[in-house]
Amino acid sequence: MFIGGASAPSAGAAPAMAGPYTWVNGNSGKCLEIRGDSTANGAGANQWDCNGSATQQWYSSNLSGWGTFVNANSGKCLEIRGDSTANGAGANQWDCNGSATQQWYWTSSYTLVNGNSGKCLEIRGDSTANGAGANQWDCNGSATQHWY
Repeated sequence: MFIGGASAPSAGAAPAMAGPYTWVNGNSGKCLEIRGDSTANGAGANQWDCNGSATQQWYSSNLSGWGTFVNANSGKCLEIRGDSTANGAGANQWDCNGSATQQWYWTSSYTLVNGNSGKCLEIRGDSTANGAGANQWDCNGSATQHWY
């Protein structure tokens, strides 16, 4: 559960990783992945039909508190582009660096809250289409903000 006022932990030694896991969107039933199987910094996160590929698999440093999500294909961390705190800012991958924008909290209501912004990861515009981008928005309990 996300507790108001909680802050993401500071950078430190790299924790052990568990997984891999897939993140299935509660609205679309599609999996979170990195667009085009990219291994480049800045490559965007989007949804696609679940197919078991490495780009749809994620390792986690912690599923019961603040942690990072590392893409199995690229070895890079899921983050919000440019450390943005704005609604609609896109999710992408970047070399893991321990920054707050790479910290996520999986809540008891199945939302992923960003450590820098306090906003929830969702699929843009409640889309159910393959390729629809992931972004952040104020947490509102909608199905597009639920991840299983």
